[in-house]
This record gives sequence, structure tokens and C-alpha cells, in this order.
Amino acid sequence: IFAFKTSFIPGIFIQVSFTCSPCKTSIVKTRKIFYFITESSMVLSAPGLRPTTDRIRETVFNWLMFREGLERSVDVFAGTGAMSFEAVSRGVGHALMIEKNPANARMIREEALKLIPGKAEVITADALVHLRQRPGRPYDLAFLDPPFECGLLAPAAKLLSENGWLRDGALVYAEAESPEVFEDLPESFVMLKESHAGQVSYRLYEFRSGAEA
Repeated sequence: IFAFKTSFIPGIFIQVSFTCSPCKTSIVKTRKIFYFITESSMVLSAPGLRPTTDRIRETVFNWLMFREGLERSVDVFAGTGAMSFEAVSRGVGHALMIEKNPANARMIREEALKLIPGKAEVITADALVHLRQRPGRPYDLAFLDPPFECGLLAPAAKLLSENGWLRDGALVYAEAESPEVFEDLPESFVMLKESHAGQVSYRLYEFRSGAEA
């Protein structure tokens, strides 16, 4: 007979302890918090959202895993915060999440305080308004996963490019309902990878500040 318990270690880990009753043997496993932990308590209770699927998210972070220097990320249309939580679990030191819906932003903020304290900032704002200002420091990684059929991807990418949100060489993940949507992205976004899953097209870009000349 085995009994088990789980406990969160501050930061990005979950610890699972198994105890065998007859032999009194204990086994302790420590694993990174990948976002399924947060999804169970938040995504399912956030109606109307279209979080990036597990399959796509795993592909994207496999693309990112060999790139060094990804210390700061910005999630422009945070939704459930899935991409940012995953980024922190894989080593990003600070994640900024922008979410227009106050209820969703509140849920993300509460989860971040429990799971990644001190590593996230959640701003309740219209992304296209917030991106008009310049950040204190540019970011190394950006997630652009806006609601489909709303025409938000290109304007958000343009604001990121023009207002100092990205350092030269920063990576940008973008998701859209069709490949044609990517055609209006700035020339400073140079495509590195692309794929699709079902009706979703997604790409990884590198931001090159001199490419708009």
C-alpha cells in the first residue's frame, strides 16, 4: 500500500513523496512545474479562452531550449498565462503578462503568487494601448498569441518592433489562424521555424533591429 503527498517548493518545482506502508520505504521525486499544474485550477475555469495546446507548447519550447540569454519574457495576450508559466518553469527569470480581461488577469496573478513568486508581473490592460509606451528594458522573448480573427497580430508586432520592447536578437513566438496572417508582420521579424497543428499556424521569429531599413 502506497501513500503519497505533494508539496510545492518555492519557485518552479513540485515535490511528490511516496511511502510504502509495509516496508516504511519513502521515495521522493522532484519535478519542474510544467503548466499542467496551473491549468487544472485556472484554464478550465476561464471561459472563452483559447490556450495554446500542450502539443504546440511542447514544440515551441523544444525550439527555444538551445537558445541562451532568455532572461525576460513578455506575453502580449496572456489569456491563461500558459506560455509564461512554462517559460519560467524552463528558466526564464521574469515574465511580464498583459491581459485585458480583469477576471483572467486576477486568476493569473493569484496563480503566479503561489507558483512562481517574484518571477512574474501581471498587467491588466489593452495590449495595443500598453505597447505604445516604451519599457524600462527590452525583452529577450515575446509571445504573440492574440484572439483569432481580430486583426491584432500585426499591430502588436509593429508596436513591439518600434517601441523598444525587444532587444536585437530577441525571439518572438507568434500564433495565427492561417499562414496568410503572418504576411503583415514587420520585416524586422525574421522567421526561424514554422509549423501547424489542425487549424493553428505558428512560427518562431528572431527580431533584427536593422532589418527595417
